[in-house]
Amino acid sequence: MRNPSIALLIVCTSFVCATSVLADDQPTLHIGDPAPVLEIEHWIQDAEGVRKPTIEFKEGIVYVIEFWATNCPPCLAFMPELADIQNDYGTASVRVISISDEPLAKVQEFLQNNKAADFSSKVSLTTDPDGSTKQQYMLAAGLFSIPATFIVGKTGLVEWFGSTLELKEPLRKIVDGDWDREAFAKRAATAQEIAFLIQRVGQLRRGTRGDQLQALKLIEQMLADASAPDTPEYSGGRFIQLALLISTNQLETMYAMVESRLENAQHDPSMLLESASAIAMIPPSEQGSDRAQLVNLARRQIVDVAESPAVREQPELKFALYNRLAMLYSSSGKFDDAIAALEQARQATQDKTSREFVEQMLLQAKQQAQQQASAPGK
Repeated sequence: MRNPSIALLIVCTSFVCATSVLADDQPTLHIGDPAPVLEIEHWIQDAEGVRKPTIEFKEGIVYVIEFWATNCPPCLAFMPELADIQNDYGTASVRVISISDEPLAKVQEFLQNNKAADFSSKVSLTTDPDGSTKQQYMLAAGLFSIPATFIVGKTGLVEWFGSTLELKEPLRKIVDGDWDREAFAKRAATAQEIAFLIQRVGQLRRGTRGDQLQALKLIEQMLADASAPDTPEYSGGRFIQLALLISTNQLETMYAMVESRLENAQHDPSMLLESASAIAMIPPSEQGSDRAQLVNLARRQIVDVAESPAVREQPELKFALYNRLAMLYSSSGKFDDAIAALEQARQATQDKTSREFVEQMLLQAKQQAQQQASAPGK
């Protein structure tokens, strides 16, 4: 069974917060490049002077540069993890720098009224309202959603970038000197190519139906040219393909494609999850018997995979599977079933970030169940 990254498993949900700034057509920051100089406007937290503002990177220190925002729930949920990372490694070995691009007053107000102030005081918390640091790092590398993180190694080179949710393992290897930069650079180059294409497709999706059809052709060409389009790296492209079929009202084609993918998804959780997400996107006006059949098929596959021996050793994958099942139930108006699935997701993981996320989803599902029960005619 493939073991897709958790960041890819949740990319099709609202768990990541999209950025609104567009990037160039091609990446200009790559693995192994010298890290751009930090020219951040406001350093809000420096641990009473222990962590002074960083402009250039000191040799021998590993830097974790994270991009966040006050209105990004997963960013806030991961703050305790970042504080733990800073405490565990110490400032002589690792420096965590968190960068927002919001106005200084907004970040300061947020810290005064939120428990995140306790966590953020342990890292270097900053904001750069002109967005120049985001442009030099995130958009130059092809990262278009937050939380996102870069690791600058002991020699000042970019060693890793990706979702903050995947930070811990590469950071450990980079600090220990066991990191294979060349191998990751190849993976990152493929991911960057896909990311920039998907960004272009995203622009077209917001246009006319003709633009959406053009976007669909771009995605289909990407998947046709890929040597292994069923790998997790292409998960975002496969999901957008399904979403475009929905938005261009090609539901019969979408149904057939999803059914085929679901029937062959036992060994590919990422394909199972993206298919379930696409089913949840089908508009209520189109939720007939064909959709109900797909929901039942997806439900059986999700439960079978989630309870399989191979997933017992992968708690975060089991969490993601039951979370996606809850999404399916919620989109069908079955909020009590969604609550039960979310309870399964909560039991599956001990990860603090995942548990905080599922608590938020449980609260929302319970509110929806109450509203449904009190609606006229119930």
